[in-house]
Amino acid sequence: MVALSDEAALDEDVVAEQHRVDTITSEPSDQYRLVVAKISKSYDGRALAVRNVSFAVKSGECFGLLGVNGAGKTTMFRMLTGQVQIGAGDALINEKSMRNNSYSSMSSSGYCPQFDALSPNLTAREHLRYYSLLRGVPKESVDTVVNWALNELQLNAYADEICSSYSGGNKRKLSVAIALVADPPLLLLDEPSAGMDPSTQRFMWNVLLQLRKSKRAIVITSHSMEECEVLCSRIAIMSRGQLRCIGPIQHLKHRFGEGYTLTIRLCKAENISKVQKYMAELVPAAQLEAVHCLTMFYQIPNASCTIASVYDAICKMQQLVEIDDYSLSQTTLDDMFVSFVRLTSSDEADEDSRS
Repeated sequence: MVALSDEAALDEDVVAEQHRVDTITSEPSDQYRLVVAKISKSYDGRALAVRNVSFAVKSGECFGLLGVNGAGKTTMFRMLTGQVQIGAGDALINEKSMRNNSYSSMSSSGYCPQFDALSPNLTAREHLRYYSLLRGVPKESVDTVVNWALNELQLNAYADEICSSYSGGNKRKLSVAIALVADPPLLLLDEPSAGMDPSTQRFMWNVLLQLRKSKRAIVITSHSMEECEVLCSRIAIMSRGQLRCIGPIQHLKHRFGEGYTLTIRLCKAENISKVQKYMAELVPAAQLEAVHCLTMFYQIPNASCTIASVYDAICKMQQLVEIDDYSLSQTTLDDMFVSFVRLTSSDEADEDSRS
């Protein structure tokens, strides 16, 4: 992998996305709901919080923007929602420039903030009526829009209760419902299912998947890798204000994941050394990560062997040593993210030590 600290040596997928955005901005296409073109932002002349970021999101696509705290995600969202001015570059929302026509461009997007911006003494119905009128929904259509949003997010039972009485999950539902009024082609959702119980979270994911099918473009930030696996067609990971990787999840797992995790459960402690010996012979690339009680955890790099060859090796080993059970699983997005952040942090520490 290229040195992540070197701005000139960006990842090949990030460079390809920059070239794609260059083409889109020179030859506009109505299939893109959001085009971020070489955006940068600094505060008070300090280091750049966002550095020359480019990406594009099509209709019907859910794009996940990931990164540790301080990576630049929040600043990016603040620029895309007009909370702070774009420092350099531009963003096109539904083909409208935020720099040249910010009001018109932002009218084409709906926003759900990370922290619920609700008035505690208003009901869900009152919130939705207010935001419908604010977004320009014709008066004669407001009740229809409000009832649709209440039904879509299953808030009918609480529609006329003040939202200070709502659970955290229902407050998040209302925040997403507010983002949907006026039927915007682009949704910007900052941790949309944060604080929800598992059942409500699954419901929210189903709502967002249906919105994708209706050809809306969705951009989310999330700390839930499971959420990104379920919702996102592509993700990007940010660090120090830059995109470090971008692409479909399976593609990124293949490029940056650590391969496969093999878990072997044994019946007897004396078999641990035997398994180590046979694994070294049969799957030499496998690395023993940990042994806990009678369970052994191996990491197998992607390019070292095929899944079939690992299964063959385990079958041979079962004839030589007593194995209670085993499992072989691909690296999860969570594993890949932790590995990627660790590698990025290591490169950045090297950069700091040289400066």
